[in-house]
Amino acid sequence: MSIFHKRIFKTRGILFYVSAVFIALLIIVVLPFSFGYKGVGATKEADEVADEITKLQKALDAAKNKEASLAREKEIIESEIALKNVQIRQADYQIEQKQEELKILQEDIDLLEIRLNRLGETIDYHKGLLAKRIKREYIEHQYTTFELLISSDNLSDFMARIKYIQKVEAEDKELLSKMNSTKDNYEVEQEVLADKKNQVVEIKKQIEKQRSQSEQLRATLEEQKKAKDKLIEITKNDEKKYQELLNQAKAELEAIQNIVNSINFKDGKEIKEGELIAIMGNSGYPKCSSGAHLHFEVRKNGIVVDPAKYLESKKIFVYDFDSGNKSIGSGEWSWPMKDPTINQLYGKTPWSWRYASRKHDGLDMGSSDTYIYAPEGGVLAKGTMNCGGPVIKYVAINHGDGIVSYYLHVK
Repeated sequence: MSIFHKRIFKTRGILFYVSAVFIALLIIVVLPFSFGYKGVGATKEADEVADEITKLQKALDAAKNKEASLAREKEIIESEIALKNVQIRQADYQIEQKQEELKILQEDIDLLEIRLNRLGETIDYHKGLLAKRIKREYIEHQYTTFELLISSDNLSDFMARIKYIQKVEAEDKELLSKMNSTKDNYEVEQEVLADKKNQVVEIKKQIEKQRSQSEQLRATLEEQKKAKDKLIEITKNDEKKYQELLNQAKAELEAIQNIVNSINFKDGKEIKEGELIAIMGNSGYPKCSSGAHLHFEVRKNGIVVDPAKYLESKKIFVYDFDSGNKSIGSGEWSWPMKDPTINQLYGKTPWSWRYASRKHDGLDMGSSDTYIYAPEGGVLAKGTMNCGGPVIKYVAINHGDGIVSYYLHVK
């Protein structure tokens, strides 16, 4: 074999080696990331939990539509407890799924970073090597047509050498084109890497959000368990007592609404903050009051709002699902009573099952100092209202801007 052929075969051997490395690296880098992760079993379990939640929600709705009774209240609470248990299971399962997704994604990122780094280094190395070989073979040792003609055995051999060199040159150009294409692919994979890192950030946010939801569900579950215990304690597990308390709440709500609809401040009296306006009592007993206390309620444009939003912050003992000293208030008004104790908060309470909205519309409070003071200046009006037979006495203050405060069960 001539020196020319030896050089040509040696050059082609290097080119084939580079091509093989190029193809192998493409397979190693691209193939592992071309398949998505699918958890068929996971999807089935998620669907089963979702179906269970739907069934429990329907059972809860059905219980709420039943005629008011102690048994119905128990069924509602028990349905709520069952529903929360499944919702907690769903939330925990979703967290596990997200954590698994995060783990797999992080493994993909680690592998992609390693392989991209190696691919870049290998491409640069072999591209440089190929350039040197081409330069050496085709520039430093290139053959002129005359030299090829002289070294050829005959015309046929000469033409074969010419075609062979042309073929090698074409293959070199094709390989260089592939190398450039690989560089483009490298840049695309870098974008994929950046996208995966963004996904990691988003999944971590989702996990934190789901953990927060899970904690809230657990807190609600504990509250519902205590609500069941309180219901039995308050009603003494007696249907007659339950109906009595239910009728008291209905009568009180009706009386308050009649007061709101009929009150007139035109002939009212201007008062300032801190002025004595009434004395705590038990008017309306026994049909719409179960003991001496002040029902303090605030409405804006006729809509019930949380009175604590207007009262200044104060640490007070509160009877609730978790009784104890609590900071109540986030406004600027002074409190209507000195050193009060909160017997029932606004919203969902151990006793709010008695109301149609299932929430308490005001603050019930009491104090050894039974005087009631204006928390903010305005126009004072007072009166009485039938409350299931007995008369309930009240005062109200129009503070302007659609805000009215009400004080019920006064003497």
